[in-house]
Amino acid sequence: MKFSQIYRQAIHFWPEVIVVADGIPGNKGGYKFPKLTAIWDSIEERAGSEDDRVQLALWCMYQAFHTEARKIHSSGAAMLRPSDIPPSIVESFLAENLKVEGWAQHAAPYENDVESLK
Repeated sequence: MKFSQIYRQAIHFWPEVIVVADGIPGNKGGYKFPKLTAIWDSIEERAGSEDDRVQLALWCMYQAFHTEARKIHSSGAAMLRPSDIPPSIVESFLAENLKVEGWAQHAAPYENDVESLK
């Protein structure tokens, strides 16, 4: 399956805007974003019947959005727009996650065509 197909299926689960003003700095430079986490929990529940690759892409989007939320929260911004996060960032998380044990069968048919989303 191509990244562009997976991405297009997964991005529709996310709202247009995510409030990150509730970010709480944690231990060792980490952050907690209760609203982002609540959205992720809801998506995880709704996506239960989706293809495994779409579920993995949703997790990778959460990772990318959390990483970006930390950056924008530190700069004083209160909102994150998933559509503003370059798909290449999501793809980099996906590529790394496909290396994790148990995902090898999904890595073989995977095609990185992130450039087609520009």
